[in-house]
Amino acid sequence: MGYFTHQTGLPSLPVPPLQQTCEWYLNFLEPISTGYGLQGDYYSIRFPLVVHSNIGVVFPQMDFKDKHGQTRCAARMLAAVLDFKTMIDNETLPVEYMRGKPMCMKQYSQMLSSCRVPGLEKDSLVFHSKSSNPPKHITVAHNSQFFALDVYNSDGTPLTVDQLYVQLERICNSSPETNAEPVGILTTLDRDSWSKAYINLIKDKINKESLSTIERSICTVCLDGPMPQASDEMYSICAGHQIMHGGGSQWNSANRWFDKSLQLIIGKEGAQGFNMSHAAADGTPFMALSDYVIESMKKLEKILSPVVPLRMPQKLHFNITPDIKNIIEEAKQNMDIIAQNLDLRVMVFSHYGNKVLKDHKISPDAFIQMAIQLAYYR
Repeated sequence: MGYFTHQTGLPSLPVPPLQQTCEWYLNFLEPISTGYGLQGDYYSIRFPLVVHSNIGVVFPQMDFKDKHGQTRCAARMLAAVLDFKTMIDNETLPVEYMRGKPMCMKQYSQMLSSCRVPGLEKDSLVFHSKSSNPPKHITVAHNSQFFALDVYNSDGTPLTVDQLYVQLERICNSSPETNAEPVGILTTLDRDSWSKAYINLIKDKINKESLSTIERSICTVCLDGPMPQASDEMYSICAGHQIMHGGGSQWNSANRWFDKSLQLIIGKEGAQGFNMSHAAADGTPFMALSDYVIESMKKLEKILSPVVPLRMPQKLHFNITPDIKNIIEEAKQNMDIIAQNLDLRVMVFSHYGNKVLKDHKISPDAFIQMAIQLAYYR
């Protein structure tokens, strides 16, 4: 059965009377409103996406045995994402249920091949998965340089882990550290500043083509450089910073494209995870993808085998004017402030989990929200 099997039979959302809804809404706002108008339009919020709205998910740490471990790990992670994409495209993904009722599955097709695009007053979200010519490539970031990598063979099958590994190694070997301007850091800016820089960038034909290639790509794979050394006890916190924002301009924050709906991040020291845009989908589809990838990564890795010749990945070029260079320097400074201002702690709570809460008819999400508010109040 396809994952859209129940779409036509989904019940309408239970809508209470308008007067009652308005009264509840005002009651909820009273404790937090300062009297000014509240902005309800998600795409009009002008804060940077990094830390403020993008989601970070840290996967179990990998232990790389050699310098090629990072690219092998990235190849396996990407292969799992492409498998998941095949299930989405073929509508063979199992239908999600809540309280025994089927859920709408539309958001699954929005996670990939989509990108947020900055606008002067309001951003937009572009979807390419259902276009007449859906993208067959991903974007790879390495040393703050960007590459387009075709991930499908001529017969339409996705590249194997072995093939992906070879291609990622090619990218690493052809992108040593350079003095090239780190264009990716621009996606960490507040949306007004980024939109103005974006307008300047696309005046140049090469820049416009490179931006279009990134926006159309299925997802972004970020092959990170080193991060500050940390003890085993601090690993979870440091990995959280790396996945959330990359550590700052001197580390990996420019090795990102935060507007992309899905970024696969693989660190040199074994940290890995996803950075995801909340604009494209809610947490549930992204968590389903995360669970699938983590389980796939547990499977035994096959020995590398010979592969057929593959087309060389295409490096994306940018022409940087003095004005854009100044904005890049501003973005570096602002990103470093964001990174320094994030106080992150990771705690494993082992007393009970969501099953206990559900058994007591408590929403786990509401429970955590109340816990955060109580902690802040205290």
